[in-house]
Amino acid sequence: MRCLGLSEYTRRKKHEHEALVSLATPFWGIATLGLQNKLGLDVENGLSRSTSCYAVDVTSDPKFDSLMDMTMQIVVETKISAPIDAVWRAYTTPSDIMHWNAASDDWHTTAAEVDLREGGKFSSRMEAKDGSFGFDFAGTYTRIITNELIEYAFGDRIAKIEFIQDATEVKVRVSFDPESTHSIDQQRDGWQAILNRFARYVQTGC
Repeated sequence: MRCLGLSEYTRRKKHEHEALVSLATPFWGIATLGLQNKLGLDVENGLSRSTSCYAVDVTSDPKFDSLMDMTMQIVVETKISAPIDAVWRAYTTPSDIMHWNAASDDWHTTAAEVDLREGGKFSSRMEAKDGSFGFDFAGTYTRIITNELIEYAFGDRIAKIEFIQDATEVKVRVSFDPESTHSIDQQRDGWQAILNRFARYVQTGC
């Protein structure tokens, strides 16, 4: 049995609760009404009718942890010893993106386009160096604050890049919605590898 506290449920965004309700039925084999009774929740409003905790029998189904992971963003970050202007420019300039935007040495970005404004589009063509595979990573900027913040949508997912400056360095933090094809760890490792290459490029030029 897993006991989930009231504060945890009331903190969750409504869309996260709705995702849990809609996905739980095939995982646990219960109807939405059954889920409502089992969790002690008001499914429509996403609020608890109890002040205690909700005992959910999910110990026999490992899919529960995957379900919970998919409702939360993945976060990766790095610290860069460089001026904020240089960090921002390297992250948003196509010619720079082509140098650092790859998770490993056997991949590269062959083309990049950036229209850095709210509503503007971006695209990076990522390919294996042996030519065996490639794809376009593309989306639309939804919020831009120069030297501070980039938010964008890609498909039905969203991402946020924060540039946090202090006296000696810049922390770059990337938060993004996970997808269902690869594991959370694979996605985190891949995005972290790209961010590490970005930091190295800014600091060394290669």
